[in-house]
This record gives sequence, structure tokens and C-alpha cells, in this order.
Amino acid sequence: MQFITHYSNQLKWMFCGSILIITAFFSCGSLKTKNSKQVSVPQNKMNMRDSINKYPTFHQLDETLQSHFSNSTGVAKEDAGVFLGSLQSDYSSYKPNKLVMDSIREILSAGNVLKVDVYGGNWCSDTRYGLGGLTHVLDDLGIKKKDFSYIRVDKDKKFIDSKVDGIEISRVPLVIIHYGNNEIGRIIENPVDSWEKNFLQLLQAKH
Repeated sequence: MQFITHYSNQLKWMFCGSILIITAFFSCGSLKTKNSKQVSVPQNKMNMRDSINKYPTFHQLDETLQSHFSNSTGVAKEDAGVFLGSLQSDYSSYKPNKLVMDSIREILSAGNVLKVDVYGGNWCSDTRYGLGGLTHVLDDLGIKKKDFSYIRVDKDKKFIDSKVDGIEISRVPLVIIHYGNNEIGRIIENPVDSWEKNFLQLLQAKH
């Protein structure tokens, strides 16, 4: 019996340690994470990718990632491929709250334009599996392709493609929301409730 109890306790500690290691592994903050070796090459023809007018912000993100995929090699190419492989399914599975979305539309009917800039890492799980839902909300709100941008950073939070002045990044994704000409707030890594609820809270506070 003593042997069985001792063995059970060892298994419990091994399980808890594994949970901590897994949590740290998937963090997109300051901790360095290993690169995923899973590669998902994007398909050329998919319904959403053919419907540019219906899914404008999806297309903006999709085209940006396609460019990353085409113009990269090695791990950077793998990361862009994994992101592309999950983007459409994550977009489709996200279901915005209708009442919240209607409240946002009412505020936007005043005429000011909503603009969203995202700073993220193709290597980061929060970026890969969060932005499908974000672009779904933006497309449902009728945000135009030109009013959404995705800028990638490396694991040291340094800009890869071009430097943006005045932006300090410690965790990704960093989502900066502008209403009209003013920044109204930021969402870091993940929304507290949902993308649309956090958007509504920010708009109500500034409207």
C-alpha cells in the first residue's frame, strides 16, 4: 500500500509539472517559444477566399499571410502556413453575439470610421487562433479592407517587415482600435469577454 501511495503521488506531481510546461510553451508574452514543425500549406481555391467583397478584412489578413508564406523560407514559412491553415476554420467557427453587434452598428451609424491595426506573430498561438474571430466581427460590421492591417513581429517583439514608430510591444497579438481619428483602446493577447463585447465597451466609453 505504501508503494502504491508513493507511486500515485509521483504521478500527480508529474502531471502537474506537465501542465505548467504546456502553459509556458504556448505563451505569447516575453517567454521564448519553440517553433512548430507542423506545416499546413494553404489551399488555392476556397469559397471565402473567392468572396473578396463579402469578407474584406479576412482577405486583407489572408493576402498578408499569403505574402509571408510566399516570401519566406524555413520556420517563417512554416509559421505562415500553419496560420493560413487555421484562419478560415477559425473565422467560420466564431459566432458574434447579435445584440452586441447591433449595439456597435448603432454607434458606427454616426459616421465615424472604425480602424483596427493588429501587431502579431505568425509563430504565436494566440495570434493564429484569435484573429479569425476578430476578422469575422470586423467583416460583419462592414469594416473595409483598407481599415484593417496586420503587422508581424518576431519572438523578440521586433518588427519584421517595417518599423512602426511609437509602438512598444511586449505581448502579442496587440490590437489597436481607432474610432475616427482617435485611438480608443487596445486589446492585448485575447479579449476579456469576446471581441465584439470589448469593442462595444471601448466605443461606449468614448462615444
